[in-house]
Amino acid sequence: MRVLITGGTGFLGRHLALAMKYDHDVVLAGRNNKQNMLASERTGCPVIPMDVTNIEAVRDAVIEAKPDIVVHAAATKYVDVSEHQPFECVDVNVLGSENVARVCMDKGVSTLVGVSTDKAAPPVRNTYALTKALMERMYCSLNGKSDTRFVCVRFGNLAWSTGSVLPIWKRMVDQSGKIGTTGPEMRRFFIKVGEAVELIQTAIAHIDVRILPPVERHPRIFGTLNSLIAPLPMKPSSL
Repeated sequence: MRVLITGGTGFLGRHLALAMKYDHDVVLAGRNNKQNMLASERTGCPVIPMDVTNIEAVRDAVIEAKPDIVVHAAATKYVDVSEHQPFECVDVNVLGSENVARVCMDKGVSTLVGVSTDKAAPPVRNTYALTKALMERMYCSLNGKSDTRFVCVRFGNLAWSTGSVLPIWKRMVDQSGKIGTTGPEMRRFFIKVGEAVELIQTAIAHIDVRILPPVERHPRIFGTLNSLIAPLPMKPSSL
């Protein structure tokens, strides 16, 4: 089978490509040409330049890749950026998701997997979460209206990924020995990249389940911070 991964040049997309390329023909797609070149070098997979906000670019990529499965991982993921730049967030996460869905349905792609976030679970409290919740509802409502099957997966904080809170906290420790946080009793939901990849593969294999949430670690921030500032600092491989 041929698999097209939107946002495929990011942290999750690269790991997913490495896991799937031995059993599938994997093609990555992204809008940052520098990242596209690096991802191709790291994964050995071909990369197509594509901006999901441009439906013609999405159409061109799908025509070229001829995928059986599309994993839609392209997104604006930063909560703070989404609050300050809501147009960008809506354009990518809502309009971009709509473009991918329309093209997949039009071109007869058999399966579309939408990558979402645990923040989309109610109560929705920020713009980023709202756009992802809209994507979920869109994809679930489209399921059964064409030959394309839709499913969504929800992740928490993808440990040590680009934008993950863990490297941010570690950088604070390295720079000042202090960590700024909203409160020690709060909890963060963490998932390892290998678990995220496995969840997407499970979603593809069990397409009849509409939304798949993973079993995630949800430690108190106080415990996580203690492990970061302990004599033996937490390493990416330990999560």
